[in-house]
Amino acid sequence: MNSGYYSFFENGSCVAQLCVQIYESFISRNWITYAGEMAKHLCVDESYFVRNTLSKVEHYSELKKAFAIVLKALRDKVPGSIEDNGKKKGIAYRYVGAIEDPFADERSMSRKQTITDYIRFCKGTIGLLPPGWFSTFFDGTQILGETLKEEREGKLFIGASNEQILKNIDLLPQLYDYIDEEMSISFDYCQFGKHQEHIILHPQYLKEYNGRWFVLGIKEGSERAVDVYALDRIVSQIEPSEVKYIPATSGFFKSYFNNIVGVTHEPDGNIQHIVIKTRSSYVHGLMVTKPFHKSFSELSTYSSHEDDKYPYGLISYDLEPNREFIGKVLTFGPDLEVISPSSLREEIQIKVEHLAWRYGIRTKK
Repeated sequence: MNSGYYSFFENGSCVAQLCVQIYESFISRNWITYAGEMAKHLCVDESYFVRNTLSKVEHYSELKKAFAIVLKALRDKVPGSIEDNGKKKGIAYRYVGAIEDPFADERSMSRKQTITDYIRFCKGTIGLLPPGWFSTFFDGTQILGETLKEEREGKLFIGASNEQILKNIDLLPQLYDYIDEEMSISFDYCQFGKHQEHIILHPQYLKEYNGRWFVLGIKEGSERAVDVYALDRIVSQIEPSEVKYIPATSGFFKSYFNNIVGVTHEPDGNIQHIVIKTRSSYVHGLMVTKPFHKSFSELSTYSSHEDDKYPYGLISYDLEPNREFIGKVLTFGPDLEVISPSSLREEIQIKVEHLAWRYGIRTKK
């Protein structure tokens, strides 16, 4: 590939991914637009941009950059190969060049390099993956043998905590296969403090949260859009079911997790603007560098304020305050104080009072 011009196949950045997507759309010889490519990238319908301004959605700046890179590359490689519809608003482009795939050789070279990098990545990630996951998917391959040898010799240099050592973690590869093959399943499940029940599930998604794995999907007979099952509460073998599989709709789980921490949507849960005071400089810095959710915003830095004799910072989230979010806040004890909304502050206040009573502290006269 001509260095300096056509390197957009050669790395995994967001811009590079968009370049590849846009290039493939061009060589299909269809008219393409900014909105169409952004919709494809976000896995939404173009009607999404009737309600949301295109220029304000996530990755729009990367999309503009990728469009410019691909347009220049095609025009340089095949002069006169790009035409547009002549509009300023809603401009569309189309590839009309005589060469079907101008960068076929470069794409092939990139794929070969990607495979080499992927093998290196796979060998390194054995320290990150749950026990059994790596071995299951690379069983019988040279990659597995080489990696296990390097692990024994202490040559691996990346790892995760032992939170991956969980009950039923060995079910992950099996569930992954059922989802991939679009098969419904059956198993027995027992929640803490409840009776065991038999479940027929259309598994659609696997999610890790706080060192615990969950399978999400549609339960037969349930009226909910999705049900969530912790792997460690499955108390039987997982068997395939003859019930016809129901797949998830496109983009469903991206939307499902968009406004929550963890995996739980509370009944009648609504997105709320949550304002929190940080009561230590260390915790404030931790919130800034490791926020609970992507909606995080720093409203003010940690400093002294006239309305309080102690210094504090202000942060906010826009999300559904579910049990996982509340648990995160409580983890930091007195160093995080929910200011609003009042309903959430009162809910946390009740939990703190119950905790105080457990330790013999009476908070009310």
